[in-house]
Amino acid sequence: MWKILNFKGYIPNKNLILKFPKESIFSSKDLIKHYIRGYVNGDGTLGVYPHSKSKSKIRSIIINIWNYIILEGVQKYLGIEGFLMQKPNFNILTYRLGYNTRKTKTVAEIL
Repeated sequence: MWKILNFKGYIPNKNLILKFPKESIFSSKDLIKHYIRGYVNGDGTLGVYPHSKSKSKIRSIIINIWNYIILEGVQKYLGIEGFLMQKPNFNILTYRLGYNTRKTKTVAEIL
């Protein structure tokens, strides 16, 4: 099975070597946000945390994935500086991009 998958183009541990795609591959810049949501859905988590005093306000947004370079690309696309950090997860190093305060509303609207 492994030989067949490699023959078909399978790349082992690809989530560790992938790069954020160039904007030119998208027919519209608006499609990048859909790519980000799909990538996070397939290889990470997106946490939206409400404010304790008001359920309608977002306190923070956290994106967790395995690939630091992809998170840098997400931050660049959003054009909003967040908190980029490493986070151990089940003895594997993952990365987290976090937003809080006023930035959360903008990030939520974009994604």
